[in-house]
Amino acid sequence: MSYAWYVPITRWLEDSQLLKRIGLPDLRCVQQPGDARAKLRRKPLFHREGVSLRNVEVEWTDGQAIVRLRTLCGADDVDLGLRLVEALAHEGAEGGGERVIATGDDERLALSELRQRHDADWIARTRLAELDDMAAIIGQRSVTLGLAGPRRDFCLGPRTLARLRIHSDPRRRLERLHELMHRVQWVDRDGDYYAATRMTARSNGTGTQFAFTAWEPSLGYLFPRVDCLSLRNPGRFMLVAYKRLPEMAGDHMAWLDDDHALVEKFTSDQLPALLDRAAGCEVRIR
Repeated sequence: MSYAWYVPITRWLEDSQLLKRIGLPDLRCVQQPGDARAKLRRKPLFHREGVSLRNVEVEWTDGQAIVRLRTLCGADDVDLGLRLVEALAHEGAEGGGERVIATGDDERLALSELRQRHDADWIARTRLAELDDMAAIIGQRSVTLGLAGPRRDFCLGPRTLARLRIHSDPRRRLERLHELMHRVQWVDRDGDYYAATRMTARSNGTGTQFAFTAWEPSLGYLFPRVDCLSLRNPGRFMLVAYKRLPEMAGDHMAWLDDDHALVEKFTSDQLPALLDRAAGCEVRIR
């Protein structure tokens, strides 16, 4: 469900050249893993630090560059995609005449028409259609979808859809989704929360594998989906079930999407009650 622009080019631009031409101080570029022998197919990802909801992909092919928006991206992502198109089109211009860009809607537009065609109404209309499609997939297949972002996946599933349906206005529903997507990407950017690292372990006895992460209650955390949290109880570590985090953390936690939880720090006088609740949520891995 991505959307793309197809830009004729006469030569490649290095990623550093594109960054310089666009000139945004918060613009970043990351190379996707790929076949080192296939330089024609390299696909760098661009995003704006602290701004973007999803990456914008540039795929270099013989004679053209494809600038690709990802599903449910935000207005700033669309703007970044258009900036990339404009930088590439001006670089590829030879002689007189305006560049003509092919679009994902099977149109051919002059460069000067692109922003008028892809305005706020277009963004809202296409994103709402994508959200309807995602909701149908989630409902029909009972799945949670991972939408890759600059830092981590946004996990869209039944829990998040229920929160969105509170809003009767579809555009407000989309705004709220984008607010949640932004928070999942950037809530830990200023250091108020620690983004926990997902680790895996295997029982030496039964071979049972599970995912876990550490929880130090004196810190604020952004937790990914795991099976267990490792929590220090005086004299030992205990593994507690992640799905029971709401009853352990209470009003110290909030779900940001279907999988990510934001947990506020606990003070020393709150810790004993937390450990008592956690003891009832302990799991045994055999």
